[in-house]
Amino acid sequence: MRLIVHLGLHKTASTNLQHVLHDHRAALESRGVFYQANPDFAAHHDVAWRLLDGDPSLLEALLAEARARGCDRAILSSEDLEGVLFDQAPARLIEATAARAAAAVEWHVVLREPGACFASLHAQLQWHVYADALVMFAEIMNKGGLYMHDPAPAWGGTPFWYYSFDHVRDLHALARAIGQPPIVHDYADDRPFPGWRLLERLDVLDLVARLPGEMGQNRRHPADAVRSGYRARISEAGGELLLDYVEAAVAASMAAVPHCAGLIGERFAASHAQALAQFPRC
Repeated sequence: MRLIVHLGLHKTASTNLQHVLHDHRAALESRGVFYQANPDFAAHHDVAWRLLDGDPSLLEALLAEARARGCDRAILSSEDLEGVLFDQAPARLIEATAARAAAAVEWHVVLREPGACFASLHAQLQWHVYADALVMFAEIMNKGGLYMHDPAPAWGGTPFWYYSFDHVRDLHALARAIGQPPIVHDYADDRPFPGWRLLERLDVLDLVARLPGEMGQNRRHPADAVRSGYRARISEAGGELLLDYVEAAVAASMAAVPHCAGLIGERFAASHAQALAQFPRC
């Protein structure tokens, strides 16, 4: 058996790819490719969160179900697995769990130009945390990535988020931990959709009969929605009396986004290009 691990990255159309896989899982299974159904997500976030916490039980169940259904390939997909680029212990856990199930692991990652990724990430994060653009900028420029511990304690889920911007550094760290290079995809190679070459590699691209609608694409939130998210996060923290101040903070943060994105894009352009050049491509 072969386990295909798609670890994102965030904001690289992972949601769209997951909906393609989830919507076509019966057809995929007819070709021996297992994509586990999930009542809450098109992705396998619950499996990823357990793995990031050191618990392989849900991955073991996924592999066992794939084998019981007679599939020789299984796909694990969650952009929260981007966390293995920060802490490689869960990646080693995935390798060890797959080995116990007599499954080889193949790692896939989709890379997006870092500046554009920053702009999209800033808009997305307002629906989960309060994320000031300049704070994000300083963390990314100083460390090459953005780490958030226990980002949403009210609803549980992932123990941490990590967003990679120094792609070549982080992918080399992963490769050392797992003993093999991950396969990279370029987000700009987006026809018919980003990450499509993963399905081509599995010889199942011809099974895709339809693409997800807008609800399955997780597109960047518009400016009004981002402002609303800012206010909601402060209210959740008990800061209703601060909302007048939030308006000024939001305006400054949103105005800074394109400038921050430009500088981040310049800073990590070489790392992004090197990652696409140095790691195997589909």
